[in-house]
Amino acid sequence: MDVNSLKKSDKFKDLPETYVIFITEHDIFGEKKQIYTIDRYISGSFRKFGDRSHIIYVNTENADIGTPLGRMMHDFICKSADEMLCEELKGRFRQLKESEKGVLTMCDMTERVLNDGIEIGRAEGIEQGI
Repeated sequence: MDVNSLKKSDKFKDLPETYVIFITEHDIFGEKKQIYTIDRYISGSFRKFGDRSHIIYVNTENADIGTPLGRMMHDFICKSADEMLCEELKGRFRQLKESEKGVLTMCDMTERVLNDGIEIGRAEGIEQGI
């Protein structure tokens, strides 16, 4: 991600602060936490690397529905709008996944993403002489 954020003459300190958030279906660290924050440290010391990049894992398996984050994670794994807690997400879910127009829209978007990926792969292959 850093390569696309800086111009050739820019300094490392000019990198923007970034957050990468992974929403996982299962507790991949096995500590029964809802959220895991990953920090980078310099090997052999307790000093943070300081690149202002943050990695966060949000675990839907241990969603605490007593918190706003937990309610949202609960809704992310629901199979139907009727199971959801957040009215805004519930409404959008119904629009996109439970209406004929929404399903057609989602199928069209998925097909476009797939076709774009195929075209990018072809172009890269041709560029590499494959």
